[in-house]
Amino acid sequence: MIALQYAFDLPDDADMMALSRRVAAKGPLFDDHPGLVQKAFLANRRGAAAAPGNEYAPFYVWRSADAVADFLRGDLFEGVVEAFGRPAVRTWTVLAFHRPAPAVVPTFAIRRISPIPEEANLANLVPAAARPPAAVRRTGLHSRLIAADWERWELVRLELWRAAVDAGPEALCGPTYGDRHTYEILRLSAPGSAASDAAA
Repeated sequence: MIALQYAFDLPDDADMMALSRRVAAKGPLFDDHPGLVQKAFLANRRGAAAAPGNEYAPFYVWRSADAVADFLRGDLFEGVVEAFGRPAVRTWTVLAFHRPAPAVVPTFAIRRISPIPEEANLANLVPAAARPPAAVRRTGLHSRLIAADWERWELVRLELWRAAVDAGPEALCGPTYGDRHTYEILRLSAPGSAASDAAA
């Protein structure tokens, strides 16, 4: 599986209700999109939860590189470019993906990006990442992803929670804190929710 994210820093006076309406209108197009496992429509609103500015930063999980390529060459992504401009697109190789509570409706996301230490044993990296931590067994966690950027030698971790309170005290520190960035989830499309979730 491949994780993908792009982000747009929006003007301070951006109409965030218009963004919500756009997500409500376009979101259903992803509910049965071929090759898509999950798309979280992520955003921050200036002033909400101490956010310094407006941001739109959707995060995708795709089944394959072919599915990513089809999306980036397709009409849906062309619509994104027309609305917001051409973004820098980041991709990661998914090492593990767990969805312990697919019935949970998530409203809050935490993304962490951290370096892979030079001394890390890469042979053990995937098995270690694939082991669900205690957080997976906590109430309110919809899904958790771990993926690697082999060019920057970084790991990204994304957790989708029912609410910020379920994610623990660090969720209340503001959108950016150390290697952690938090988001509001405007919508979730999960056409792959019936599939088996496991390490990729």
